[in-house]
Formats: sequence, C-alpha cells, structure tokens
Amino acid sequence: MGVKFIKALNGNVIYQCRNEKCLTPVATNFDLISRNFRKRGRSGPAILFENVQNVIKGAKTKKRMLTGEHIVQLVYCKLCGAALGWHYDFTSEGQMYKEGKFVLEVANVKAVSGSLQSVPFGQVTSIV
Repeated sequence: MGVKFIKALNGNVIYQCRNEKCLTPVATNFDLISRNFRKRGRSGPAILFENVQNVIKGAKTKKRMLTGEHIVQLVYCKLCGAALGWHYDFTSEGQMYKEGKFVLEVANVKAVSGSLQSVPFGQVTSIV
C-alpha cells in the first residue's frame, strides 16, 4: 500500500469527515446542490453534492429507496475508511438529476468555515 494523497479544498464552507482523528476535507459549498434530503439518509438528513473529493467508492449495488430503485455505490473516506454516504450511478425514471451525484449524510460529515490549508495530523496533501 502506498502513500495516500489527500486533495486540499478551498471554499467558504468545507465539509469534512466527522472522525475526529481524520477530518479529511471531502466537499465544499461550491459543489452543494441541495440540503433538502431530510430523512433520506440511513442515519437521517443528507446533502446532495455535484462532486466530492478524497473518497473511495464501494461496489455497485441495487438499492430500493423512497424514490425508487437505484444503482448506487457507498462512499468512504479515503483516509480513515469511514462510511460517508453514496454515489448515484443509475436512477429510476423521474430521478435522473441525481445520476452521477453524491449524497453525504449529515451524521458522517461536519461543516467548517473558511479555507483549509492542509489536512490535520501531518498528512501528506497534494493539490491536483
């Protein structure tokens, strides 16, 4: 296993992995599409994003959700492996706006103000 490079993110609001030993930045307010995913996540409220960084996608699985049957991939923090949410690969009719988008559960991420210059605890960063 090699060195894990973590992309530094800049924005007015940065969303980080909630794990206190990790705090890896995963999204910014610039990619936020909707906070209106109340009671949509496995653990409650969730946020829809156009794009996220510093994550690993799991295997594609077919899931039955409130809005129909979708093919999704669970999304995990690249550094600590914590589950953060999911990625929509394919959605049912009427939900196509979600395809290619990411949902992060509020219980698994936290928002912090301002620009982050680096990842905590001396982790190597790379601006790509």
